[in-house]
Amino acid sequence: TLPELRKTSFSKKHKIVVLIFLTFICSLLIYRSFTPLLSNYYFSKAMEKNAKGEYGQMTILLDYSQELPNNRAWQSFYAQKYGKAISSIYPNGELVTDFFLEKELQDADNYLYGNNFRNISSKIIVESSLENSTSTEEYVNLLINVSSNLPESNMIAGNYYSNIKEYEKAIEYYNKALANLPDVDNKNLNLDHLQVVRNNYYKTYLSIANNYFKMLEYDKAIDNYKKAYSYNPIDYLVFKKIADIYFIEEDYQKVIPEVKKGMRLSPEDYTWPILLHYTYEKLNNSEMSEFWLEKAMSLGYEKNN
Repeated sequence: TLPELRKTSFSKKHKIVVLIFLTFICSLLIYRSFTPLLSNYYFSKAMEKNAKGEYGQMTILLDYSQELPNNRAWQSFYAQKYGKAISSIYPNGELVTDFFLEKELQDADNYLYGNNFRNISSKIIVESSLENSTSTEEYVNLLINVSSNLPESNMIAGNYYSNIKEYEKAIEYYNKALANLPDVDNKNLNLDHLQVVRNNYYKTYLSIANNYFKMLEYDKAIDNYKKAYSYNPIDYLVFKKIADIYFIEEDYQKVIPEVKKGMRLSPEDYTWPILLHYTYEKLNNSEMSEFWLEKAMSLGYEKNN
């Protein structure tokens, strides 16, 4: 009958509509699931292009990665990564290259949503690279306000003030970082965590020493170089820094043992015998000066200089 036909026709139309709707929902879910994978693929390829110095291609791929529908957490994550990577090579010195790099740094800045530690610290790196000194200091202050007890925050602040040659203020923040580091004698630290902590002590004391060196406060510099070495006894360059100070101060007899300590750890480096050559020259010991010059030449000094 006619009513039954109409009922059957309506039922079929209803099923078709429901099927189209479900297909749309499934397609949308599949697309949303696939989007992060596609975004990550473009991001990985962009970083490969960055490593190869193909910055134009890198820019295109980063745009693809960030323009895909994605949540802000992922966008900020990518911005943290490529903001840091690009900051390490900007400015490049080539007009076109720097145009691409600057664009991506500005994009990274825009994608760093929220005032958490990672985003603020990334903004400091990006803004510093772009030489936006006012906004950089604002973010440094913000970072300290939101995470003043984190050693990393104080290290970042110390590095910032060191870069703008406010050495005393830099040292103040480095000491705050030290105050918030775990004790290396803490029995609750596993070996991996202990190594991280020791490395943080090493880097912080080294930074303090370098800033005292720039302030010409050599005794304090030497003291902190020695503390740095105590946490990383394979860093033979610490002995070169101490030897350099003694050489500057014309305390040549003290240069010799520091150089020999470094030489024991890095015997193939001709820097050590060259330092001894000049040191003995200052001590008017021509025989030893010539001996160490010949030693340096045997290690390749003449070929490389």
